[in-house]
Amino acid sequence: MSGNAEALVLTQYPFPRVLFPLVTDSKTKIKIACSVDNTYSLPLLVMLNSLVATLHESCRAVIYLLQRNPCRLTLDEIGSFAEVHSLSLAGPHVDSLPSDRRLPPEASAPLFLHELLPSDTDRVIFLDADMLVVDDISPLWTQELAGRAFAAVADPAIPRLRSPRGVILPDGHSSPDDASYFNAGVMLIDLATWREKRMMDNSLAYLSEHGDKAEFLHQEALNAVAWDDWVPLEQRWNMPMTAGRWFAQTSAAALSDPAIIHYSGRIKPWCTTHGGRFFEAYSDALESVRERHDVSLFETFDRSQMFGLYDRTLRSVFYPLEKFLWNRGLL
Repeated sequence: MSGNAEALVLTQYPFPRVLFPLVTDSKTKIKIACSVDNTYSLPLLVMLNSLVATLHESCRAVIYLLQRNPCRLTLDEIGSFAEVHSLSLAGPHVDSLPSDRRLPPEASAPLFLHELLPSDTDRVIFLDADMLVVDDISPLWTQELAGRAFAAVADPAIPRLRSPRGVILPDGHSSPDDASYFNAGVMLIDLATWREKRMMDNSLAYLSEHGDKAEFLHQEALNAVAWDDWVPLEQRWNMPMTAGRWFAQTSAAALSDPAIIHYSGRIKPWCTTHGGRFFEAYSDALESVRERHDVSLFETFDRSQMFGLYDRTLRSVFYPLEKFLWNRGLL
């Protein structure tokens, strides 16, 4: 391991023969990092199941799970279909992770990937747990970064750095008015360049100065320090679940070919139904996980129908008010 990372490989499993081809050294290893607290065990399991199920047969996923309190049950369930390594968030790392009432410390763990992952790891795809992978991600793995530290998708909810809930920019900041703001839920990271360009140090410095006002913690910090130093990805690699609705206009080309669907926001498809076109896909994936995995993972989830009822019946009417409140940080 590199740096001061305290890491423990809890388990490593071969793929079950009945569902997956045997692991061979000829397969391309695609390294995936995720960081969640234990309340997100279910969506993490759904997302990783979908990733492995759609991955090209010439590749295999190697999962690195970053947590403060690793759950052996979750690791066992992931290990039944993929190679998984547990990396402990402990000591100075977790002490310096920002958090607020909405986001736990694990949310900002991507800042430390260059220190926590094995030293021979050149690049990694970081993925949020509230996603569904619906197409092979191996083309993302081979994306050219052209000397940049990472690649990401522009955020449709916060299209510009200077948009509401974007980045706190001091007077005289050199970014142009039309500089794009990216969503950090999907990032392809070149770890050597990330280290060389001091992404962690610069982001933590930003959060030290503005953390009490930063809306989305490490995502805002990375946008502030790397606003002109990231590679834009096609929207298909981070498609919002609202895409295609009148208040989330998306090109027909992007809608016809999503690769990763992001169920961001408060309406989570493992808790309640919603009105978007991507709910059925998640529902099917969730049912598959229910059939194949330990149901005790599901017992802690709030299945309130309030947000789903709003989304299906009233949201189209009240969305302008919702956006007004969201832009002011009131939602």
